Amino acid sequence: MNLDGLVGIYQSLEHDINLIKIMFKATRKSGSFEFNENEILDVKWITFDDFLLLPSNMVREEQFKTIIEDYRKRGTVSLDFINFN
Repeated sequence: MNLDGLVGIYQSLEHDINLIKIMFKATRKSGSFEFNENEILDVKWITFDDFLLLPSNMVREEQFKTIIEDYRKRGTVSLDFINFN
């Protein structure tokens, strides 16, 4: 994966645990998905529009819809301020 930019930093509280999510826009260099078929039924790419149409019971966190909307409004922030070694 190539990290293309920072979408945002998001906070949520789940079961009295404070979670901080650092969300990046990334592009896939090559390859295909690999996943444990004993744990996950299926993996596939979907568009933002398709994700936003999913019923709530199929979405792990409603906050992901906010993240998509933020990305569409603001785009990303440059990663030039991060020193990757």
